[in-house]
Amino acid sequence: EPRDILGRFYNNNYKNNNENNNNLKNNEGSNQEEHQQAAAAAAEEGIKYINDLEPPAFRLMPVLKEIKEYLSEFDFDAVLMSGSGTSIFAIGEPKSAPEEVFLDEMEEMKEKWGLQVFKARFLNRGESQDQWYHEES
Repeated sequence: EPRDILGRFYNNNYKNNNENNNNLKNNEGSNQEEHQQAAAAAAEEGIKYINDLEPPAFRLMPVLKEIKEYLSEFDFDAVLMSGSGTSIFAIGEPKSAPEEVFLDEMEEMKEKWGLQVFKARFLNRGESQDQWYHEES
């Protein structure tokens, strides 16, 4: 069943910050124990999706944590940071607010954090595993 990714949000002010990206690549401010603790806590809470680079990325770029927390208030299926940052994405539909309210909030987010917002859908294989992409009829 195709699922909506209701947003992919990123902040252009942080997108090209090479120093922060290099710090994450070099794993500064992070350690193996922190990664293991994040995975264990997620499993204990029944969380299916985790990005264990979030804690060090959030320390280096606190605005990412602020954006994630804000999106989490809308009760999506999941809200995560992609890769090593600078984008945050939400999977599913916002359950805590009507679509119109959510869209108004997204306009405010764009202004507040300079975000670009994209709505997308996963591409799925059809019934046959030989078919790479499936278009809905």
